[in-house]
Amino acid sequence: MLRWLDAALADLRAIKKYIAEENPDAARRVIASIRSETNILLNQSTIGRVGRIADTRELVMSQYPYIVAYRELNGEVQILAVVHTSRRWPEQLAKTKK
Repeated sequence: MLRWLDAALADLRAIKKYIAEENPDAARRVIASIRSETNILLNQSTIGRVGRIADTRELVMSQYPYIVAYRELNGEVQILAVVHTSRRWPEQLAKTKK
């Protein structure tokens, strides 16, 4: 099972809002791509690199400059955050993860 935590859903909304200010169609494409690429985690949860925060992994998006931080817990893959690659973010994720 793939579960998006509230913080990750908030990240998606913020990304969509930011991009949509300039190009609503691009915003929809980016979000659709992120959601589509994360679905691979259902069958290949270890495909992402080892995360910068303990017990997490990071899936680097292939088409857009975003990283999806996630973990496996109690038989499900939990999406913790979606972060632009230009941001400094591990400390922020550590707070979300608790």
